[in-house]
Amino acid sequence: MLGVEAGADDVRVVLPESSPIRGRVLGLDGEPASGCIVQVEGEPTQATTDVDGRFALPVPIEATVDLTAFAIATDASGVSRPAATAKALGVPAGTQDVELRLRAP
Repeated sequence: MLGVEAGADDVRVVLPESSPIRGRVLGLDGEPASGCIVQVEGEPTQATTDVDGRFALPVPIEATVDLTAFAIATDASGVSRPAATAKALGVPAGTQDVELRLRAP
């Protein structure tokens, strides 16, 4: 929580710097996969791929992270589960061309 004293004229908020990781997710057929979730493992940070399978994830500068991508399928009874997954290990902050290829679980 940010506290500011009553009557303060100037407020300065400093946010941690980040360097996004950008890339794309390819489906089982090798085509761009839209609507997939890409997540930094062990963190709540995630993004959803666009129609071209592209994503951008903010990560702290100089961080190296592991990424997981997954496509969700919903069965006839309405239960959702990962239909395909992909991993990229040791991705440095600022990487601009990560490619994750989904595989069946």
